[in-house]
Amino acid sequence: MDIDFYDSEAHAGSSYWPFLGFMVFLIGFVVTFIGIVKIVNAKHQFNLFYDQRDRKNLEEPKYVRDKKIGIILTVVGIVMMVASFFIERL
Repeated sequence: MDIDFYDSEAHAGSSYWPFLGFMVFLIGFVVTFIGIVKIVNAKHQFNLFYDQRDRKNLEEPKYVRDKKIGIILTVVGIVMMVASFFIERL
């Protein structure tokens, strides 16, 4: 593992692991963002014109399922972002 850091062009592009690590980080970030959006949307129904007649019951199975899916997506995204740092080191 003798690398001459002053001759960095000799080793440029010799490994694709940093690129894969970056892509895993990017995908993990997007999955985490989608999970957080699903959680927030399941807890609050954002309506432009809020009327009590249009109020939704947040205890319906649809919103409970969206909240669980959001939590799972957030955890998977965070795990992917952490794993990307180990992938880059390969």
